[in-house]
Amino acid sequence: MIIGEEQRGALFGIVELLAPDTDAARERLEQQLEEVEEEDYFTPEEALIDSLYGFDKDAEPFRSGLTYCDWKSDPSEIRDYLKDLPAYPQGLTWDWWNWSTDQEWDSSDLQDFLWPLADRCLELGVSLVGIYVDGDGYTLGFLSTGKIERFLELATLAEAQVHVHRPGTPMP
Repeated sequence: MIIGEEQRGALFGIVELLAPDTDAARERLEQQLEEVEEEDYFTPEEALIDSLYGFDKDAEPFRSGLTYCDWKSDPSEIRDYLKDLPAYPQGLTWDWWNWSTDQEWDSSDLQDFLWPLADRCLELGVSLVGIYVDGDGYTLGFLSTGKIERFLELATLAEAQVHVHRPGTPMP
C-alpha cells in the first residue's frame, strides 16, 4: 500500500496529539512507514497503535499514549490501565461506579461503564478516545476536549477509524 503525504502527515499529527513522548512515537511511526511496501497489508490504525502503545514498560513512569483492553477486561482492570497513562486526568474519581458489580461483569455492558466514565472526563475538560482495533479488544486514551476536532480531522485524512466516547457535553 502506498501511503500518500497527506495521510502520512495526518498519522504523525495524531501521534503528536496523543503521545506523551512525541519523539519516540514519531520515530516508531517513521520506522513502520518505511517498512511498508506496496504489497504489504497496512492499516493506519495498526500504525497508530504500534506508535502510541507499549513504550518502554521498564521505564519510570511508563510512557504510553494509549492503553489496550481485552474485551474481557473488567472495570477494575480498565481503571488500573487508565491510571498508568501519563495523560490521566487529575481529579478523575471513581466513586460513581458500583465496584461490587465487577464479579457479574459482562463485556456486553461495556458502554454502561465507558459512557459514565467519558462524562466524568468531559467534566474535567478531557475526552475519552480510542483507535479501532481489528480484534478482541479496544484502546483507550485521553485527549483535551479542545483538541478533539483536530483529532477527528486528522483521523479522516489518515483514513483511520477512531472513537470519541460521548462527544459533546456530559449527561446530567
